[in-house]
Amino acid sequence: MTLRCNAHFAANKRATNTLNQGVAEICCLEGHTELLEHFVKQDYEEVPVWKNILKFISSSSEEEAAAAGHCLSVLTKPGGYCKRSN
Repeated sequence: MTLRCNAHFAANKRATNTLNQGVAEICCLEGHTELLEHFVKQDYEEVPVWKNILKFISSSSEEEAAAAGHCLSVLTKPGGYCKRSN
């Protein structure tokens, strides 16, 4: 809950690390799919989760590409985090 509150209210969602990785990429690497779900649901303009994951999956780093693939799989599997509402 604390991380979600920080993500919603105070955190600089455009911040990047020294490798130019933003919040979506760092969440992928750390396995924080629940935070990625939060960012997807909130649809923050400054955190284009899907675009960033798709770019990250094409990384030349196996670790980065695998992490992005895993998160993409978790976020899109039936019954997973990102359910469509009709």
